[in-house]
Amino acid sequence: MESKHKIGRNMQIVFISGAYSGTKEQTSEYISIARKAAIKYWELGYAVICPHLNSQGMEEDAEVTYAQWLDGYIAILEVCDIVVFLPNWKESQGAACEFIIAQGREKKMIFLDLNLEETLLEY
Repeated sequence: MESKHKIGRNMQIVFISGAYSGTKEQTSEYISIARKAAIKYWELGYAVICPHLNSQGMEEDAEVTYAQWLDGYIAILEVCDIVVFLPNWKESQGAACEFIIAQGREKKMIFLDLNLEETLLEY
């Protein structure tokens, strides 16, 4: 039986971009939304990097500046094929930076609505 999944570098890489920081309740909600989006794109056959889950809670324990987090995720975004923007992305300075980088690098950008459905495939 042939796999429907692409193997290795043949898989396109999706970067999930959206708000992360806020009150404790907001941050929890933002992570939950990002997780749902990440699952959606994994199930669609993409390799997914979701910063919300990758470094969840580390800002409390790591001696890393906000700029270091952003620089690290920009480096990862550079190798991604597609950037998926969560409905709350405009609330985030980091996501706004990711948008500018993605646009400048002519990355495919997908924008999700509150139901995590694609609303705009290009900006």
